[in-house]
Amino acid sequence: EIEFLTIALFMTTLFFSQLVLYVSRSIKQNVLPEAGILLLIGMMIGGIIKNSERADVVAAVAQLTEFDANLFFVVLLPPIIFDSGYTIRHGLFFGNFGVICGLAVFATFISTMLVAVGVYWSTQIFSIYQAKWMECLIFGALISATDPVTVIAVFNRIGVKPLLLILVFGESVLNDAVALVLFRTMIVFELDNGTDANLRNDASAAADFCKILVGSIVIGIFIGLFSAFLFKVVNLYETDMRAIECSIAMLLPFMSYSLAAGLELSGIVSILFTGITMASYTRHNLSEESAQFLHETYSILAHLAETFVFVYLGMACFTGDGIWDGEAIGFGIAGLIACLVSRAIAVFPICLLANLARRPENKITKREMYVLWHSGLRGGMAFALAASSTNEMDNEYTGRVFESATTIIVFATVFLFGGTVQGVCKGFGLIEKEASGGSSPAGHGRANSYDLGRSNSLDDVHAPSEPSPSRTHSGIGGSFSPGSAYFGTGQADTNIAGVSEIELSELQADQLGSANGVSPSSRSPRDAWSRFDRHVLTP
Repeated sequence: EIEFLTIALFMTTLFFSQLVLYVSRSIKQNVLPEAGILLLIGMMIGGIIKNSERADVVAAVAQLTEFDANLFFVVLLPPIIFDSGYTIRHGLFFGNFGVICGLAVFATFISTMLVAVGVYWSTQIFSIYQAKWMECLIFGALISATDPVTVIAVFNRIGVKPLLLILVFGESVLNDAVALVLFRTMIVFELDNGTDANLRNDASAAADFCKILVGSIVIGIFIGLFSAFLFKVVNLYETDMRAIECSIAMLLPFMSYSLAAGLELSGIVSILFTGITMASYTRHNLSEESAQFLHETYSILAHLAETFVFVYLGMACFTGDGIWDGEAIGFGIAGLIACLVSRAIAVFPICLLANLARRPENKITKREMYVLWHSGLRGGMAFALAASSTNEMDNEYTGRVFESATTIIVFATVFLFGGTVQGVCKGFGLIEKEASGGSSPAGHGRANSYDLGRSNSLDDVHAPSEPSPSRTHSGIGGSFSPGSAYFGTGQADTNIAGVSEIELSELQADQLGSANGVSPSSRSPRDAWSRFDRHVLTP
């Protein structure tokens, strides 16, 4: 009975949170970020549970509502990560892939080491929790996972420049995966070696990290290409096969996640690259209706998962296992300062190095670098890793301290930085134009494909005088809506206002390249083998 009441409580909370977000967006308030609103709703529910007069009910509900890392990683995180890969603006993403990888991989590693040094140094000087060196490395890895969903929501609403938007979003997409793999590697390293690290073990840990990362990417891309080939050769686009078509497309990403996790690789990395590959190839082989349905379904699942994560995180302040004494709070404050300093040390040099290879008109400005630093919020991923560390580390008490410290950092960054990013962008003149339609409906900061994921500019160049023909399945899925030309321009026999597919592809490449410094002539070899032989090997 209590379990069903708890489920009803969760459903009611999610319903109430959607109404609150609706009101917040309707009145266009800018005082509290949306993620902060959800955190406060979670804290309110957790406080009510904690202070209820029915002790038996409180104990049962508190146990059921306690933050479950397995629930986060198995149920909530996969749709969020997959939707990130599926809706990302691929032209800008791969055009800026070098600097995005630098921010996501090297900056994460640098941040991990510097945070570890900072908190370890603080433990030696101040009266805070005394964590060991390997434990500090684990904390550095888990707290380096950025979660700028609040910032992205603001970016979409105010219309920042596309380059800044894709750098922040692209970094976060890869950063979560890298931080997770780094955290897992550090955990294994600590359990195997404790504090007796040596050069041989360091090399072994680095090899394990590379194996997990590369292996997961290979599995993700393979599943994505397999899905593209499957939908290419099997006639599931017929009307009476739509349910099967959508079911297979929904199951494949989670198959990728499960396969990678079962092979002791990273399911998160795998499902991310499955999303990127399916968006690039598989989507074009789906029927128009199924592609539209799947796109919206992925976004809805990600939106609900993100809502649940932040509400759940707020509840965990009262129902979690964190330690709230002076030493733990001091450790959290030291961690917050170390995070801010380490991100500055990592972000600015990497951007300056990236500028050496960029054309003058496409260099990352110092103001954009500052906003990149400002956007390094922490959220659900960092908290979930901290919560899981309670059971995975040698010292359970240390994991509970990490949970409290992470909670402090999440709240501080969400409210302080998430709440001020709009003023910073406007003050720095980084607003390109006022975005229409408000913030993205795809999630709290997750841009839907019509904002962040796709370019709408082709319609401004060649707006069709007549509606484009409905797409029949000659190997390509259709575009979803006016202004969403990136979803696919059709086969060569499908023209828009007399413009062929090849011409549209070239126009699109030119437009995407103008924002990232990639010239049209540099897109070969032969335009990525003619988009991998028209979306994975034409029969």
